[in-house]
Amino acid sequence: MLVVLAGLAVLCLLALRTPAFADEAVPDETGDEPVPRASADITRKVMINDMKLQVKNGNTWTDVPDGGSVPNWSYVRIYIDWEIPDMTGVNPGDTFTFTIDPQGHLLSGNFGPADLVDPGTSKVIGSYVVNGNRNPDGSMNDNMITIVTTLSEDGAQFPSLHNGFFTLEGYVQGAGNDIVFTVNGEALAPVDIVPEPSRPIPDTPLLKYGTQEAGQNQIR
Repeated sequence: MLVVLAGLAVLCLLALRTPAFADEAVPDETGDEPVPRASADITRKVMINDMKLQVKNGNTWTDVPDGGSVPNWSYVRIYIDWEIPDMTGVNPGDTFTFTIDPQGHLLSGNFGPADLVDPGTSKVIGSYVVNGNRNPDGSMNDNMITIVTTLSEDGAQFPSLHNGFFTLEGYVQGAGNDIVFTVNGEALAPVDIVPEPSRPIPDTPLLKYGTQEAGQNQIR
């Protein structure tokens, strides 16, 4: 049975921590109660500073070089370094999205919601969810993969957000050359996906027998 996992690691953030309070509601011209402000998509404010594909070898993540290759069914992650340098006009409930095009070769499941926490202040600045492309039976569908973050009241008060990153984890599938994954339309370095190497059948293991000599600290 195929089991596909998706995970995210998040560290945030930040630069200045001077509050920049934003209006929470729009006054109703009729004089009734204020009308709650509709949430806005602020993805256009997000800057991607760095992206890279990494492959897991044991407990270590290794960068895949430009034009490098990974075997089919390798466990990989896309590392996204991001910031929002100007939070002017941002309100609680506003969202921003990273859209990953898996090119039919990256399989990732759903994850979240989970809190996005500023380690400097321990404030929850928002929450995020991953909408993956894994079907219940483990197969891949044609959907884009998205990471959607919704800002909290505390998060919307920051004048800027810096040093944020997401890592989207999943498995590569299939085979092909010069496959280019994209994040919000920005391309990662091309990568080749090659067939999984065959594993040789092990020979009869070499056995060695030993005996302990009584009263001696040695084995023969």
